[in-house]
Amino acid sequence: MSAAPPYVRASGRRTSDSVVDASRADTASTVSANRRLQTLLDHWIRRGCVTEVSGPRGVGKTHLALACACRAIRDNAEVIILDTEGGMTSDRLQRIEPSVASRMHRIQCFRPSSMTEVLALAYCMDAGVIDTSQVALVIVDTLASVVRSEFVPDRSLARLGLLLQRLAHQTNAIVLVLNHVSFRILEAEGPREVPCVERIWASLCTVRIQLIGRDQYIVWKGHQLDHGGVVSERSQGDGSVVGYSQPHRSGNDTQPFDASGAENPASQPSAQSDTSCKEPSGSN
Repeated sequence: MSAAPPYVRASGRRTSDSVVDASRADTASTVSANRRLQTLLDHWIRRGCVTEVSGPRGVGKTHLALACACRAIRDNAEVIILDTEGGMTSDRLQRIEPSVASRMHRIQCFRPSSMTEVLALAYCMDAGVIDTSQVALVIVDTLASVVRSEFVPDRSLARLGLLLQRLAHQTNAIVLVLNHVSFRILEAEGPREVPCVERIWASLCTVRIQLIGRDQYIVWKGHQLDHGGVVSERSQGDGSVVGYSQPHRSGNDTQPFDASGAENPASQPSAQSDTSCKEPSGSN
């Protein structure tokens, strides 16, 4: 991976928590991880869209993102990583997929340590200062790390989201933003884990994936989790998939659909909204 450029202060910090996180993720079953990745790539992680992946430490967020990076560079595409925690290392990538060792030059890894630096990198990609012409995947790991360490205005989150949306649309790249979770008391459901960064940011993601355990995840499409958005899919521990809708905190009123991902026609979104991501409105 290439080093951080002069205009971004590199941070090589790795806390004991991040080392434990990496160790737990990398020792997960390869078959299990590949199955989950394949399901998410087939249905939810799409080119031209901003996708959030959240979950507690050690659940496999970084592992999932690095597995996506391996696939991208195997296809001779390029990858840009904004690593705020120091968990994305070349050694870890090669442990996941040893065959990519000769293609590591296709990955640019930056180590921003503040929201200002994350935004600066996003502006550089938007302006072409950082070449994105061959980029198929952009990873931000993690957003919560820089948001929780300082006061970040809503307008900064909104600007970052719009820049990433535009980047995804213009380059037809996958944009993965990783996020931690925290407990929150919800009106209808009581305490539950939700992504740490909710305000403003939630409406800027096309798809939000919450990893809740090995082979288990929940997918929301485009709404804040605590505002009753449509729950599109929930995986089970045995690898099967159950989908249902949960409009407006309906609680028990759910509609299952089959494991192939074909929703109940009554709740299925239009083909255009489900398969494509539009360019965000809004200017520089």
